[in-house]
Amino acid sequence: MSQPHHIQLISLGEARASVLHGLLELFETASSKAEVIGQTGLSVDYDSGMRTAKVLSCNPKPDAIVVLPSNATGQEDEQAILDALVHAHKSGTLIGSICLGAFDLARSGLLDGRRATTHWNEADRFASQFPKVCLDSNQILIDDGDLVTAGGMMAWTDLGLNLVNRFLGPSIMLETARMLLTDPGGREQRFYAVFHANLKHKDPAILSVQHDIHAAPEKRWTVPEMASRARLGDRTFLRRFKSATGETPVRYVLLIRIARARERLETSVTPVSEIAWDLGYADVNAFRKVFWDLVGLTPSDYRRRFSPRSSG
Repeated sequence: MSQPHHIQLISLGEARASVLHGLLELFETASSKAEVIGQTGLSVDYDSGMRTAKVLSCNPKPDAIVVLPSNATGQEDEQAILDALVHAHKSGTLIGSICLGAFDLARSGLLDGRRATTHWNEADRFASQFPKVCLDSNQILIDDGDLVTAGGMMAWTDLGLNLVNRFLGPSIMLETARMLLTDPGGREQRFYAVFHANLKHKDPAILSVQHDIHAAPEKRWTVPEMASRARLGDRTFLRRFKSATGETPVRYVLLIRIARARERLETSVTPVSEIAWDLGYADVNAFRKVFWDLVGLTPSDYRRRFSPRSSG
């Protein structure tokens, strides 16, 4: 059996007990389900306060780091912890936050220009402190590929199941939800086909381009531009990108765009044409064709099937 996927839970102060112990139980349940069928499980650690920066600086980096809500602000070692988060992200670690943990994550700068959510009651304060973050507190969970944020205090269940699905697969995720009597909501169908980018390939030049794509999938990305950002020749870039991610750069951009489109179709009533425009498609028919090719449904059919608030 291969090494378990490592998840590091951190907080800058004392974490909320309900969130910490709830996540630990969820991950333990998922791991036990995986081990029954001979599948690699999860290893989970928790660190807080002064030791956290040292833990995060160790190698190898964890597969995911989740910032938990805590009661601390302005610690002496806070900057060292935030710097360690940035370094881990650059190394391909998935970074997440729960509830007010988004404030600590935003202080690292990783959420600048990115979509994120936090507790609705603190949305105004968050927006005023971090105007560069694209805050959407209406969403319980925002999975941006390399960054995942969860909203309210009980959204730890959503983030926990998201990580279980990512690392152990949809079957284990659903079994875990059933065991804990947690409603996985509309996840069943979506998670069976959702695209999860490979960020743990250890090619920093390619990883930096992936981060750029995740931050702005609507851009008109060209191979020469991406190769230039990676400081590689076009052919070398194409070869290394395919080797690192398993996808060509062009298809990778399409997969990220369609993942964003699916999320918006599931969680909003925004017109299909507007979603297409926001994702870089001036021609909505071109968007519909790409969506059909990758998902097997038209955007409207997808919304009717998977959005509880669909207007048809």
